[in-house]
Amino acid sequence: HPTMRAPFEAVSEDENADKKVLTGHSEFNRTAEKRARIMSSVGHVTRTRSVYVVDRARQDSVEGTALVERDEVERIGDAEELKDLIRERAEVEA
Repeated sequence: HPTMRAPFEAVSEDENADKKVLTGHSEFNRTAEKRARIMSSVGHVTRTRSVYVVDRARQDSVEGTALVERDEVERIGDAEELKDLIRERAEVEA
């Protein structure tokens, strides 16, 4: 579901598991880092995971928002593998 005027571009949904993920993507810069922090805060309140897709990541997460490089996403075989990666990256700082 696309969003307007939010620090993230979409809310992704796994219909089978009824789980939602806040999703953003852009070049990783100060603005993206700020958005990732806000996504973490929103995710904490709504009990939703968040992921930010970037071209190049210098770290695994920003305050609980998983950072995943675009190339990594392209190599992932299925949704379960992506969910595991997001969970692992988000828990690095938790």
